[in-house]
Amino acid sequence: MNRTRAADAGCLALAGAAILALVSVIWVGNQDTGYGPVEATGVPGSAPVSPIALSAAGYQRALTELDVAARAPTDRVLTAKTSADLRAAKSGLGALLEDRTRSLGELVPPPEIVQEHRNLREGLAAEGRWLTSPDPVPTAVGTDSCGIKVPERPIAELVYDTVDRLANKDSALRKAIAALAAKKFVVGGFLPAAPETPAPPPAPPTSRPPNGKIVERSGPRGQRRLQIANDDSSDVAVSVVNGEPSKPQVMIYVHAGASATITGISGDYRVYFKTGSGWDAAGRRFTSGCSFEKFEQTFDQGRDWSIGLRKSSVGNARTGEVPAY
Repeated sequence: MNRTRAADAGCLALAGAAILALVSVIWVGNQDTGYGPVEATGVPGSAPVSPIALSAAGYQRALTELDVAARAPTDRVLTAKTSADLRAAKSGLGALLEDRTRSLGELVPPPEIVQEHRNLREGLAAEGRWLTSPDPVPTAVGTDSCGIKVPERPIAELVYDTVDRLANKDSALRKAIAALAAKKFVVGGFLPAAPETPAPPPAPPTSRPPNGKIVERSGPRGQRRLQIANDDSSDVAVSVVNGEPSKPQVMIYVHAGASATITGISGDYRVYFKTGSGWDAAGRRFTSGCSFEKFEQTFDQGRDWSIGLRKSSVGNARTGEVPAY
């Protein structure tokens, strides 16, 4: 009988120890490790503890850190000397703004500026995407309609375009900064002020040669003549060509509504002509509003010729457009 009681007591003691151990495990599992909000797991149905919002001073410190971090990358944009330097500087600033967008997303702002905080992150992200997009300012080199080489845009213009975008008071970022300022939070000191419009590059000097002036001649002289009546409203430069139009036997300048004659032509030839305005004497070309054409027929050296430069449905000669020369 006593042995039975002793056995029962031992069972009770063992059960009690198990209960104590279980309680101990639960209590240890609920300790705050410091990594995130603590859940009251010991109480069924309890809600997570919300993260604590930053104080106004704490949030301002985060904004100040953004300004300090972005100032040097912005200065590199403003002082870029080549298009390659500018692309690298824009990419660096854009990457920083995108990184700060993510960092700000980990913060809990003061409750009175929750929407302004969200708008700031959206504005920073938009500028970051634009700055890091591939070559947002085209700088390709080519030729214009007059065959004149178009150089890469001056670096001053490229920097101006970038600064003008960052200084745009109607951008989402600028509006978010203004909204925060209305609630006594300061940010955006790294952004540049509106730039001054750069002076345009000087235009090449132009002139208007006298009617009938021979502006180019090469090769041997012959006996044939070409009479030209320019009934068009634009001045024209007419070329007698034996080979490539860029190397004519002779080129003559004829005013709108005027006539002129080329003499001393040799061999069979083709007739090319170009019209426009703003004659560049050094380049022997027009500088704006250009068109380039040629007569489809060949002019043989057995006779003199006469041509009229006016579009007509009853003309007896056909012309066609050609590349700039």
